[in-house]
Amino acid sequence: MIMNPTEEQEINPQPSSSTNHQPTSDNIHSAPPPSYAEAHLLQPYQSTQSISPHPFESSHHFPDGLFIIKNRSSEKVLDVRGGASDVGSEVIAYQMKRPVLIDGDLMHRKNNQLFFLDWHGCLCAANSRLTIDVDPNFGLFLSSPQPICSNPNPSSHPPPQFLYDLQTRTISVQFSHDPTYSGASLEQIHSVDYLLEVQPKSKLEQPPPTATALEKLSEWIPFTRSPPLSNSSRTSPSTSTAASQLPSFQASVDFLNTSSDPDLDDSSDPSREVRVVSVAPGWREKFPSSNSPEASKWLKRQFDLAKIVRQARRDFDPNSGLDLSHLDPDASPLDQGALSELGDVLGEIGTEISRAFRRST
Repeated sequence: MIMNPTEEQEINPQPSSSTNHQPTSDNIHSAPPPSYAEAHLLQPYQSTQSISPHPFESSHHFPDGLFIIKNRSSEKVLDVRGGASDVGSEVIAYQMKRPVLIDGDLMHRKNNQLFFLDWHGCLCAANSRLTIDVDPNFGLFLSSPQPICSNPNPSSHPPPQFLYDLQTRTISVQFSHDPTYSGASLEQIHSVDYLLEVQPKSKLEQPPPTATALEKLSEWIPFTRSPPLSNSSRTSPSTSTAASQLPSFQASVDFLNTSSDPDLDDSSDPSREVRVVSVAPGWREKFPSSNSPEASKWLKRQFDLAKIVRQARRDFDPNSGLDLSHLDPDASPLDQGALSELGDVLGEIGTEISRAFRRST
């Protein structure tokens, strides 16, 4: 997938074909390193020598640079909810939007659907440069680097490793600690495999209660909104939680779907929940073929990766004085539909006030 909203000239770096002499032990030590006083005089440069793929690229199978992760069932991509960039923000699946280039940079808050693999093999969100972690309820959230602790706990533990399987198109999750903090041994933790899954949502599910007119109006008043949940408010299991509460393959939270088909994903809701579920060992050997009926049930656990490449704008009109097509619709001023919705809300409030006056008279 090639996406670029604002770049006017194609940027397509190619590996250098020049050959450089390998350094020898003689010339390595021929000149001492510069002193701190001289270091600032060195001019920055870009190396023309390409390096071999990083070991994590070969073992984790994620591309280098920035990429999106698209679910094959819902056609939605992993997304940091609400474009948040603070620790504890939830990672969900959402309908794909166009990346935005700001001052030649893609790693900013607006691009909350771009991810990358860092030099330590951790999956990171580009909008915050924070790692993706798994909470005790097996949801995904943003986490910051943590100090090493002898006893892993919710505040300090090894980050999980996400690995992409090129054959099954699944993303497995590897833990080097007990993600439930229930006292389970690593042998118990590693007795099952863990896969990333986008939870299906059917339009037959029970809709949430209808908000009143005043509740709708509160969405337009900034100081009436509920504050976001802090990191300390994330659900944590009690110390007496049994190790058997690890996510099970049979009940991978599909029970939340009340439709007859638990894999039905036809809701118009643009968002989906993302969870880590466990599967019994040997699932790769039993993986269904693409033409079998069982294959459709695995789509919620299958993903496509698309690397982001900056390329010349195709919709840029040089004769136009101002090009605004690169603006993110989510960040643009209130559009006509939003103003119409606000008018409807105010109209409902006026109707309720009129009814109240009639009752009082």
